[in-house]
Amino acid sequence: MRIVLIADTHNHVPELPDGDILVHAGDATSKGTREEVEQFDAWLGTLSFKHILFTPGNHDFWFEKYGNIWRDPPTLKNATILINEEVVIDGISFWASPYTLTLGAWAFMKSDEKLAEIWCCIPDKVDVLITHGPPRSILDLSIIGEQGINKNAGSQSLLDRIRIVKPKVHVFGHIHEAYGSQYNRATHYINASVVNEYYQNVNKPVVVEV
Repeated sequence: MRIVLIADTHNHVPELPDGDILVHAGDATSKGTREEVEQFDAWLGTLSFKHILFTPGNHDFWFEKYGNIWRDPPTLKNATILINEEVVIDGISFWASPYTLTLGAWAFMKSDEKLAEIWCCIPDKVDVLITHGPPRSILDLSIIGEQGINKNAGSQSLLDRIRIVKPKVHVFGHIHEAYGSQYNRATHYINASVVNEYYQNVNKPVVVEV
């Protein structure tokens, strides 16, 4: 199965390679308005993937503000929205969550203690883990302030859970400047942020075979 991974498009329209499944790990919008969500959905409708999976990010206020109202009728008609949920496609399990560590007044944010309660819901056997935010110390260095101080912005409780469930792939975004991938133990970690720290659409989608 060929899976194309992206995150943090922020109203940009990236050029995508061919694949069976598109995974978007959050922050499709900038302000989280319904208009932005509808524009995102219209773009998804032009794509030829067999399946499109999406979990919101901290900019995607619409999905937090209106709870499950957006499900019926669906705000996104061209993607499956996953919020702390699992879906199995052709025998491959995906589990996704939009939640990240609290930093400012954004959507889907909790303390690491509260996040641990969410990560407990990650299935023991999951192939592709999708979260908006990164785990601690893995592709999570954020540039803070004018002096450019690097700070780890990931969740320790998420890393702890990953070390137990050992997904084949963990895709996330949120920290634009940490775009990239690395292997660690049994898991391929991918920060798939499409935009950089200046919100420029410069990073390429990542393709994995599962």
